Amino acid sequence: MLGPIEAEVGGRPVDLGRRQQRAFLGILLAARGTAVSTDRLVEDLWRGRPPARPVVSLQTYVSNLRRVLEPRRPRRGPASVLVRRATGYAVRLPEEAVDAWRFEQSLTRARALPAEQARPELTGILRWWRGPVFGEARDEPWAAPEATRLDELHLLAREHAIRAALRIGEHTEALLEARQLVHDEPLRTEGCRLAALALWAAGREPDALDVLRRHRHLIGDELGLDPAPVLTTLEQAILSQRREVLRAGTGGHRTRPAQLPSRPAVFTGRQREQDELTALVRASAGTVPVAVITGMGGVGKTALAVHWAHEHRDDFPDGQLHLDLRGFDPAAEPVPAADALRSMLTALGTPAGALPSGIPDRAALLRSLLTGQRVLIVLDNARDAAQVRDLIPGGAGCAVLITSRVLLTDLVTTHHAYPVGLAPLAAVDAHDQLTRRIGGTRAAADPGATRAIVAACDGLPLALAVVAARIAANPSFPLAAIARELTGAGRLDAFAAAGVSRDPRTVLSWSYRHLPDATATLFRHLALHPGPDVTVAAAAGLSATAPDIVRRSLHQLVAAHLIREHRPGRFRFHDLLRAYATELADRHDARAVRELVVRRAVDHYRESALVASAVLVPRGGPLPPPIAVAEALAWFDAECPNLLAALSVAVRQGDRVSCRQLARALAPYLRDRLHRIQ
Repeated sequence: MLGPIEAEVGGRPVDLGRRQQRAFLGILLAARGTAVSTDRLVEDLWRGRPPARPVVSLQTYVSNLRRVLEPRRPRRGPASVLVRRATGYAVRLPEEAVDAWRFEQSLTRARALPAEQARPELTGILRWWRGPVFGEARDEPWAAPEATRLDELHLLAREHAIRAALRIGEHTEALLEARQLVHDEPLRTEGCRLAALALWAAGREPDALDVLRRHRHLIGDELGLDPAPVLTTLEQAILSQRREVLRAGTGGHRTRPAQLPSRPAVFTGRQREQDELTALVRASAGTVPVAVITGMGGVGKTALAVHWAHEHRDDFPDGQLHLDLRGFDPAAEPVPAADALRSMLTALGTPAGALPSGIPDRAALLRSLLTGQRVLIVLDNARDAAQVRDLIPGGAGCAVLITSRVLLTDLVTTHHAYPVGLAPLAAVDAHDQLTRRIGGTRAAADPGATRAIVAACDGLPLALAVVAARIAANPSFPLAAIARELTGAGRLDAFAAAGVSRDPRTVLSWSYRHLPDATATLFRHLALHPGPDVTVAAAAGLSATAPDIVRRSLHQLVAAHLIREHRPGRFRFHDLLRAYATELADRHDARAVRELVVRRAVDHYRESALVASAVLVPRGGPLPPPIAVAEALAWFDAECPNLLAALSVAVRQGDRVSCRQLARALAPYLRDRLHRIQ
């Protein structure tokens, strides 16, 4: 495919027939094993002007191609290369049997190798190109998209080969190849950068500056654009003789950072999330994969990022950067982008005295230093998208993991970051983590208490770790006694341990303190809601606030991972978050206010239930339409746990009116549900 469509069988060229027959094979190769329908084949081959019997022509092509591609196939035996599918045909070949497929596979492998190994690999595969992809069919509608994609991979391979040559000291070869690349693709930023860098490495600074100036004039005249910041930064570096930029680009005095914190001692579960991260990196040819790991405080975001980073550190041979951005640290302000860039640049070998002063110039230098390298960047505890936007490299090869308590929506939309939402651990993984921390013998001594402790921690790794520390520090304490503490009044106190600065209450407070006042008040008052979950209407009722304002506050709480939208339009707490919010309500809201919130919640469910019940049992007048009855029953289905909880509150408070009206409203619904069960 990397030139005219040709084939060899047993090492000898075979005749693929005339143009249309070769194009038929090309269409199947462009589909990479996916079946192409007969209708699509007819359209692509004849562009809306097929012969009188196009299907017969296709069958002839198939027969001819099978004869030359599978000469040993029995006359009526099954085909193994050109196969029939339900709607059309497909080509079935291993990756190494097609030069384009093998090229892409080899390029991916070479980009993960050190420059010394990558250079000969890239030089070898670049020799496979024999001309325009698909040859004479290059501009056909069926060929153009795949040809364009492969052409871009070809350019990436040429660029990577030049970078590898610079890094191993083959400056003459790098210069010749870079000049040819600029000749072939004069508007391409990376070709210009590499040519200027190679000239600078050869001591030809005036020629390097001339290359950059000619590129500036060319894109200005043809596209009306300014040069890319990476070229401006390089030009300034040459003019000011900042040799550290040259060393970073050519491999001289390279620094390979290894900043990852130690691997978590106990790590369980999270296989799905690890697979997502791995798939993201592997599918990112030509781009910088950015993953944002989000979740509530203490759910294990940092542990996942660091564990995965250690598992895949060999995929990033040029180093690993790690930075705690302190986005939610109560003892310090978030790290400014300028300071974060300074830390990263010095870790990559830039002398402190050679650092640019402004954020744009530092960000451009970071992109320059990381071009052509495979570096993993872990940005932990980000406050918002603005804090990390300038820390993301521009060239392919690197990867970025970001952890944050908030949904960095701007990063997802502008940088195509991939969000990895982290939920509490599944019960089996939580049990495994606690057992590994306290020892199997002690866990097995009282399995019931162990299960109760796991349930009380509700899948929160931080809670499990703190409780395990308490158990380890007090080997004589029975597990049953600790389990009772974790489920009793003041349960968050039981998660504290001497010398532990990050217990669940403390960590959750870091998220709460960033909330706007109205949202913080709603967070506290939601904990007083009697049922298991809440809707916008119910939250508006208990807070006596307009629904649109409440909806915004609920979404802010979801973004901060302080509540969860477990079903569309329905919100609920994690158990420990509800306990924390209840504590806050007791501390900040007067008793009369708390009682009023509960009263409003009961009133909301009482009034809503009476309205829905009137649909099921109309009092005179025309019967309601079936759709209204179905909606009323669906409302009762969704709200039944909340209605029963509200009824229970009314009973405890001795509210006879609410008890009577809630019971009367529930009766027809419960009769209907009993009928459905029977």
